Amino acid sequence: MNIYPVCPVYATGAFHLHCDITEEMDNLMITYANGTKLSNMMFRRLGISYDTKVATYLSQQPTENFATFEEFIKGSYPPSGRTLHDLFHNSQHSKLTLYMLPGAKAMFTISKGSTKEIVHLGIVRSTAASQISHLVTKAKGT
Repeated sequence: MNIYPVCPVYATGAFHLHCDITEEMDNLMITYANGTKLSNMMFRRLGISYDTKVATYLSQQPTENFATFEEFIKGSYPPSGRTLHDLFHNSQHSKLTLYMLPGAKAMFTISKGSTKEIVHLGIVRSTAASQISHLVTKAKGT
């Protein structure tokens, strides 16, 4: 993951988004379903990066002009809000989100409060209580 920091469920299509972006996307899309906001944030971040590089370049008293914004991004604009929405939707149905472990027959989750965030997950051999008792005990302590 450190060599190519892209979550596998998002490594499809024309855009492979960095894990930091996909974490933000997961939060924004689940809460607000707002791909456009994320696209705008990505474009803004690109502009800030350009401004920072220009300021650094100009602080060195150059004799040549710095690249234009279009030259800087080399025609690679952030994906549109619709593209991000579709990418997120497809990631939710990706086979790469499933854990296939030998002998696994069930998945047990414990959610937190009104947000229903999953805070504990156990992949177990059966639906017997003995398979999840250690997880339930651990969850009480958190």
